[in-house]
Amino acid sequence: MVNNPVRPVPPWLPLAFCAITLGLWAPSASTQSRDAAALLEKLRAYLDAYEPALGEFVAEEEFRQHLRPVEGVNGESMSGRRTVTTRRLVSDIGFLRLPGGLAWLAQRSVRTIEGRPVAPDIARLDDAFVSAGNAIFARARAISEGNARFNLGHPRSLNVPTLPLELLSRRHATAFVTSIEGEDRVAGRAVTRISVRERPPGAIVAYDDTRFVRANVRAWVAADDGALLRAEVEMDPPGWSGSHRVEVHFAPDETAGILVPVRLTESFTGRYRGDGAATYGNYRRFRTTGRVLPPG
Repeated sequence: MVNNPVRPVPPWLPLAFCAITLGLWAPSASTQSRDAAALLEKLRAYLDAYEPALGEFVAEEEFRQHLRPVEGVNGESMSGRRTVTTRRLVSDIGFLRLPGGLAWLAQRSVRTIEGRPVAPDIARLDDAFVSAGNAIFARARAISEGNARFNLGHPRSLNVPTLPLELLSRRHATAFVTSIEGEDRVAGRAVTRISVRERPPGAIVAYDDTRFVRANVRAWVAADDGALLRAEVEMDPPGWSGSHRVEVHFAPDETAGILVPVRLTESFTGRYRGDGAATYGNYRRFRTTGRVLPPG
């Protein structure tokens, strides 16, 4: 009987075997790219049908905002503020696609600030829906700018639920690079989390109407029908010490019969630190005898 000597296992062998095994099972970059493209197309098909459905409704928004001081290098407030400032806005908000393939907007019409009625000279939501031709562009801009100045902090019109919807829409397909981040669950539904990053230097979001900034979106997309259940937009305004984030959550609404925005959170840091949370309810169909028509 011949005894075969036991040879020691090289220390690199288990590691090499694991690497080979992982290599066999890990999806290739091309496969991940195809999967991301297919999922994004499913999402865009969902948004194609979702846009006109959501556009039939107006909701009530309650937005609670906070502004906090940010200390500079000498320990003093950079904005001159020393205490936390709060504000409660109650508004009507409608969802409107401007004609001619232009931006999908959420038109906010502030009704009260801290329970006090807003002056009647502010442009109202009704004005946009009953406008036609070139007038709708002027009215939509007037409503957006007139109501943006009621935000606590700098005037802004980007803290609305349609921001991620516009960025993810088919009209901006070539402006973004998409990748899959992983699987998740939202409200009991299986979703895929995707990252949609705008190509530099950014040409969609004009921050505070000054200059364009890159906008990156993280989206939680239902695996079965492409529905959007949650979305987060991150922007880096020039000259700011931090980013500006807007996150939107969607849930079913019995009245509307579709998923609708139910919650929005916002945070930003510049000369001051701001954050806020908005809730949406009382969805109802907006009825008017006017028509929204493209110019000419």
